[in-house]
Amino acid sequence: MFQWPNLNPILRDIRWATVGGVATRHYMLEHATVDLDILVAAEDASVVRERLNQARYQYIQELAVRGSTWRSPDGVEVDVLESHEPWMAQALAEAQ
Repeated sequence: MFQWPNLNPILRDIRWATVGGVATRHYMLEHATVDLDILVAAEDASVVRERLNQARYQYIQELAVRGSTWRSPDGVEVDVLESHEPWMAQALAEAQ
C-alpha cells in the first residue's frame, strides 16, 4: 500500500501545511497525484531544506514558483512551496 512520507518528525517545530492534490482529496472526490506538495513560510525555507537533506531526501530542482522539489528515501517526490505572503502565519497556524 502506498504511503506519503511522514514529514512531522523532520519538520517538527516548523509550521507547514499539505497543499495541492493530496490536500484536496480531503474535500472532494479522489484525485490522482504523484507528488506531495507542502507550503512553508519563506523565512523557514533554509531550515526545511537542511532538514530534508539530513533526512536523506534528495534535492531534485528549483520550482518555477518559489520552492524546490525533493525525493524521499522511498522515492516519493515532495514539492516544498515557499511563500512570504502576509497571510502565511495565520494560514499555517490554522492548518496545524
